[in-house]
Amino acid sequence: MTGGTNQVALGHSIRKFYKECVRNPEGRYRSWDHCHGFFRQHYSDLQGVQDTAALQLGFYLASWGMSRGSSFLLQHTYLVHLPVIHLVAQSRFSNLWDLDCRTHDQAVKLGQTIMELVEAVRDGYRQVGREPTDVLVTKVLLGTVGCLPAYDRFFRQG
Repeated sequence: MTGGTNQVALGHSIRKFYKECVRNPEGRYRSWDHCHGFFRQHYSDLQGVQDTAALQLGFYLASWGMSRGSSFLLQHTYLVHLPVIHLVAQSRFSNLWDLDCRTHDQAVKLGQTIMELVEAVRDGYRQVGREPTDVLVTKVLLGTVGCLPAYDRFFRQG
């Protein structure tokens, strides 16, 4: 396949995905919109809405395949996400809610903060005795702060 053919196939896939989202506003692909929108709206007071935030995160993760049989999430309620909500809400990550990577220095500084947040999310699940996968951690960050793509098989294949 040539580069041009790949671009045509990619364009077709993107249009198909977009049409599905527009045609079906209640479809699973919209769960990211609802989850991320909730976190964007409430990021300054996530502690005050922690149960709803955990429910939003849990439902988004489930609809994007993270509650399948081999996942530890299948064995837990939405409460498993509470430690992660507390960590994402910490003020040390507040600059990630309004990402601005227009200069190299800003990107480097934010990159360090993003990596700290990655470790914080890992620690959040470790608090409930679970070791999260890279896919789970990045899907959490995509659905909440929106600072990383999900490191799933689709991303790796792309």
